[in-house]
Formats: sequence, C-alpha cells, structure tokens
Amino acid sequence: MSTGDLGPSETISATAGEGVYRGRRRVKRQALSPVTATFLSFIWPGLGHAYAKRIRRALLFALPPAVLFLLAVGAVIADPTMVALSLLAPAVALGVIAVLALHALWRIAAMVDAWRSTRPGGRALTDRTLPLVVLLAVVVVGVHVTAGVYVQSFADAGARIFTGDRPQGSSDIDDILGGGTGGTDDPGNPGNPGGLPGDTNDDGVVDWNDDGWIEDETGDGDVIDEDGDVIDEDGDVIDGEEPDGEGEPGPPFDPDLMPPPFDGDPETGSLPGEGPINVLFIGLDSGLGRNHSLSDTLMVASYYPARDKLTMISIPRDTGRTPLYKGGTYPRRINTFLNYARANPARFPEGPVAALMRQVGYVLGTKIHFYAATNLEGLPRAVDAVGGVTITVDKAIHSVKSNYHVEPGTYHFNGAEALRFARVRYGSSDFARARRQQQVIKALAARARDPGVAARLPQVIDAISEVVRTNVPREQTPTLLRILERANDAATENIVLRPNKYARRIPKTEIRYYMTELNIAAVRNLSLRVFGSYSRYR
Repeated sequence: MSTGDLGPSETISATAGEGVYRGRRRVKRQALSPVTATFLSFIWPGLGHAYAKRIRRALLFALPPAVLFLLAVGAVIADPTMVALSLLAPAVALGVIAVLALHALWRIAAMVDAWRSTRPGGRALTDRTLPLVVLLAVVVVGVHVTAGVYVQSFADAGARIFTGDRPQGSSDIDDILGGGTGGTDDPGNPGNPGGLPGDTNDDGVVDWNDDGWIEDETGDGDVIDEDGDVIDEDGDVIDGEEPDGEGEPGPPFDPDLMPPPFDGDPETGSLPGEGPINVLFIGLDSGLGRNHSLSDTLMVASYYPARDKLTMISIPRDTGRTPLYKGGTYPRRINTFLNYARANPARFPEGPVAALMRQVGYVLGTKIHFYAATNLEGLPRAVDAVGGVTITVDKAIHSVKSNYHVEPGTYHFNGAEALRFARVRYGSSDFARARRQQQVIKALAARARDPGVAARLPQVIDAISEVVRTNVPREQTPTLLRILERANDAATENIVLRPNKYARRIPKTEIRYYMTELNIAAVRNLSLRVFGSYSRYR
C-alpha cells in the first residue's frame, strides 16, 4: 500500500537521514544532545536512553542497579549493624568489591551506549564530546574504587579483630595476647625467666625486698610499687582502693577449699548448645612506662538467652593466691597471670589468652566461651581519628594521687583525655573503671557511625583494629553486641569479687603487700546461683 492509499487523517512515520516523514510531508527531527544523554546516564544508567526515547534500552540499563539499590537500602534499614559487621568478613567484602566493579562497568557501558545512540555521526575518536565521556567514566571509576577501599578497610580490620586464641599480627595487642609477630618486646626478668617483671626474688610480689624498688620522692619512708601504688611502712596502700566490703559477709573462709577439678581441654570460640554464654572482657594496660602488660580489667559477662538475663562478674586486679587449674596455686595478682603465661609457653602451650580464660573459668566453676580484649594504650589514636568522643560522667571522680578530678556532666574528650578517663583507678573501683572503659568503647563506636566521620572511616577502622581482639565468630557478633548493650542496663546484675563477701584481705603477717584472696565457699555459692546446673560446683 502506498501513502496515496491513506485517508486524510492517517499518517505514516519513517526515519530517513535527518528527518521524519509524517504523511507526505518531511519534518526535521529535533536534534538530541549526546552530552545530555551521557550525563543523564552518568546520574543513573538508562536515563540517557529515556531522554532519547529508547525505552526498552532505558529499562535494560536502569532496572539491575535499581534492584541492587533497593536490596542494599532494605538490608541497611532492616539491620544496619549486621550489614557493617558482615563487611568485616573478607569473603563478604570481596563479593561486595566484585559487585562494585560490575556496577562501575555497567554505568560506563550505559553512558557510552547513550552517547553513541545520540551522536550525529562521524568518527567517534574525533568527536568533540568524547573527552566528556572519558571524564565521567574516570569519575565513576574513582567513586567505585573509593567505595572498594572503604569495604576493604572493613575486611582488613575484621581479619585483625576476629582472631583465635592466638592472635597473629604485628600490633602490640597481638604480642600481649601471646601470638604476635612484632610490637612491644617483653624482656622479662633477667635471672628469673618467666617471672613477674620487677619480682627479682621470685616471691610472687614486687615489694621492697626486690632489686630496683623505688622510694617515694617525699622521703617519708613510703615506697611506690610497679603500678604506682604508694605503700607505707606497714605495707598499706595509701590513696589506693582497698574496698570497704560488699553487702553481708560471706561464709567462713576455708583455705583448704578448692574449685572442682578442671575437666580436660575445652574448646573455645563456639556458642554453647544451651545454658549461659560466658564472655571474658579483658582490659589491658601496657602503658605507664611498663615493659609488660597487666590485665587490670577482668570481667565475665554471663548472658542467659532463654531468660534474657545478664550478670557481670568482675575480678579485682589485686586478687591473688588463686587456685590454678593446672594444680597448685598462682601466688601473684591475677592481673599478672596473662603476662606470666605468655612468658612460660612450655607450661601453658595453649597460649596466654586461652590460659587466662581457663583460669578464670576454673575459679568461677564454669566454661568461658569467648573473650574480647582491649588495649588501653592504643585508644588515643582511635579516639582522635573520629574527632573525639562524648562521655557522660554520672558520678564525680576525685583522685588526689592521680591529680584527676571530674565532676558529673557531659564532656567531649580527645584521645589523651579519654585514655585518662578510662585508666584512672584511684577515687573509684576497678569495676567502675571497667564501666568507664566500656563507655569509651561505646562512644567510639557511636562516633564511627556518624556521617561526618565517613570520609575518615578507613583510618578509624584501622585504628580500632589495632586495639581490639576477640575470638567471637563474625556470625555471632550480634550476640556480643547484645551483651555489650545490656551491660549498663539497670536490670543487669553487677557483682565484684571483693571483701568481705567474696574475698578477704591477706593479713600483713603473711604478706607485706595489699592483696586479696578469694573465699572459694562464697564463690561456689555465687557460681551455683548464676550458672545453675551449668556450674561445675555441686
């Protein structure tokens, strides 16, 4: 049928060169801008094709990234924490990086195709709009490479943070926990290999009987121990934190009572099939001029999922003479045990952190499934990387000895200030200090989620990965976060194993140094109450 066979109201359109035939009249087609088409496809794949009225190709290029975007937004809205944690897994991060690379190629393909479909003709390499296409493609590549670096920073941090009982890395915390390949050396004790640094006569304590004991500058007969405690001539701690006791006195002290025998070599790093989940939080302090590290914070969080109940049990740093799971008694302070196990690999082949988990679990009559360790010395770098942290102080801290005074209120601390707040011991208790350390860590995590910190996120994640280690499997990190979130709830039971309910001060006639000794009878009662049928005590 020819065009002459059509009625007056009927038309036929056909493209021919630069025009469009409508009926018998040739109409000049409106020219399309390749710059506009390319830029629109740069904004979102397919928009340039929609501009050129090529709807099918517009849908082809637009739908895949739209589906990907909706899935990503939905995952973030559903559980943003889990999304961030999943990126800590190298396999997940590698998959995300691969998707980013494909997305970049898809966007460039959409831009090039939109540009080609709207060009007037001629050689592409000499087209004046080609440099714009190249520039926008470079921008796309740059944006996706930056996103890939962000994702890779999470994966690298995850590889360092989530480790076994023997962290293998080059950071100080890896060495402290007994596996690192670099970091701070521990010369130990010449003449007393594996002993407590400063304890030159190997009597289990650092006191005036040891070489190198430092006298107080006041010249009044007082002396200063390795931790900065001022000890008077009677062996009493001056301005220390000798507790007044907690609640009603415990049962009579029985020095012959021991925990149940250690039941073999339990595996760690996996969730129990039932019963409470026990996590040992370790606060390490390798600063203050020490050539070793002390685990000054030892706190067991016992979370019972079936009851949604959390109990926090803190073991004071001055606890000594604890029954040893390998037999006998560890005569030193409990805060030196990690360093002692590290210096004696033949006796503790399982590694220092595994030995500490077993030791604490043995005394409490339970199994410690996981640990989470933080090295205070590295906190300033992480805090400064996020621009400081905001901390609310509920109770005033006044320490004459440390010359540290903080009134209740809300403060914005830089790295050095946050470290001092987390470290100060005098004027408060070990348990209160552990809570302050938790405050700093939680405030640090909150700042890391701040959009204003996003540009520095790789540096922030890298700094955090230098000071935190755990054997919690990545897929179980929501459980650990749940425990951390509940740690400061009013419903959480907080228990400190201190005199007079759970321990006694060792008399000065036995040791001229401040040290407490656990009352195993009281610990047994506590274990049965907290762990129930899952306690080894009977």
